[in-house]
Amino acid sequence: MPIKQNDDPRKRFELIYNQKIWKYYDVYKFLYLIERSVIHFAYLKDFEDPLEGLLTEATIRSWKMQATTEKEKVDVENSISFIKDRKKEGLIAVSSWCRNEWESYYLWKNYGNGKYSICLQSTIGKLLESAKETTEDINIEEVRYFDFKNYINNPITNFIDLATIKNIHYQDEREIRLLVFNPTIIDIQVNLSILIDKIILSPLMEPWEKDVVKSLLKICSLNKNYSLDKYVVDSEIQLK
Repeated sequence: MPIKQNDDPRKRFELIYNQKIWKYYDVYKFLYLIERSVIHFAYLKDFEDPLEGLLTEATIRSWKMQATTEKEKVDVENSISFIKDRKKEGLIAVSSWCRNEWESYYLWKNYGNGKYSICLQSTIGKLLESAKETTEDINIEEVRYFDFKNYINNPITNFIDLATIKNIHYQDEREIRLLVFNPTIIDIQVNLSILIDKIILSPLMEPWEKDVVKSLLKICSLNKNYSLDKYVVDSEIQLK
C-alpha cells in the first residue's frame, strides 16, 4: 500500500524525492532495525516532549473563551480529555527523520548514544520505495513548528494535525514523520537495500569500535542478498 499524505491539500508538503533524510540511532536499536529489516515506530505518549500530540495552550484558551453555555463548556472539556486519552492509549505512533543536506551535531548528541551511535542516511524517495510493499495504512507528513503559547490549532480535521506540530524549541530537528494510527503496529518491513544510502558511524567511535560494527554488519548480511558493510562511512564531523 503506497504511503500517502494528508487529505487536506493545504497541509501537504512537497515531496522532493532526492531530498536527503537522516535517522540517528544508538547501536543496539540500529542492529534491531538491520536484523529484522524494519522501520520502528515509537508512540507519541513515550516521547520526551509532553506536548506531543496535544492541543496548544493557545488553542485550549481559545476554546474555553468561546464556550459560553454550560453545554459548550462541557463539550470543550470532553474534547480536551478525548485527545489526551487517545494519546495515552498509544493511538499514534511515528518514525521520525531529519530532512537536511548534512549531518547534525545537535542530533548526534540528542538522539544517539555518545560514541555508540549510528546514523542512517537515505532520501524521501528511497524511504517511500523501500516500504511500498507494506499493507499498513501509513502517512508521510512534515512537522511544523509553532510557539505553543500563541499558536491556535485551527482547524483540526484529524489526529494528523495534532501529530505533526511541535513547539518552536524543536525546530532544529527539521522533522518529517511516518505516521500509523494502529496501536498494534510498531514495526513495518522495508527493503534495506533500497532504503540505505549510507551508514554513518559516530564521530566519537574509536577505530577498533568501527571495525566491530562492520563485522556485525557482515554477519547480519549472511541471510540477505546484499552486503551491509559496503554502506559504512565515517562521519564528516571532526572532533578531538
